[in-house]
Amino acid sequence: MPPKAPVFAIVAPGSDYGKTRLITGVVAELAKLGIRACVVKHTAHSSPPDGGKDTHLFRESGAMASALVDAGGMASVYLPGEGLEGAICAMAHLEPDVVICEGFKDSELRKIFIARGEGDLALASRLREVVAVASAGLLSVPGAAALRLDPVEVARFMAGQLPRGGAVR
Repeated sequence: MPPKAPVFAIVAPGSDYGKTRLITGVVAELAKLGIRACVVKHTAHSSPPDGGKDTHLFRESGAMASALVDAGGMASVYLPGEGLEGAICAMAHLEPDVVICEGFKDSELRKIFIARGEGDLALASRLREVVAVASAGLLSVPGAAALRLDPVEVARFMAGQLPRGGAVR
């Protein structure tokens, strides 16, 4: 199922730029507006192996994916080989209004780039699909909106990019 919701990536030149903090604030602001968001996080680390576990055995027997639901209702879904596209499509089944990805600088996704200073803008200029730059000093690159590094402002920007302005369900 291809996603119907717009997908944005929050990216930065490296770690400790506040991507997670910005996303948690944006998601909270979107929720106040009645806009449902799903989040996909990129990590440079490998996932813990589940080799020999039942979820692994199910996939080895031919299942295209497997999921584990714990006693508290937490679900972990294993989609081997699916990557970013598979994760976004899996989120699409939840029918969110927007999907926000943390990281994935090299993807084709629309990006909101976090910049600390002018020196970060060289990277922003080289990336594809940068639609906005979020910074303390309202920095920007050609063709991208300049946003304050503020969850409310970034959430409003995203909401304005949604079909019909992010109509509430």
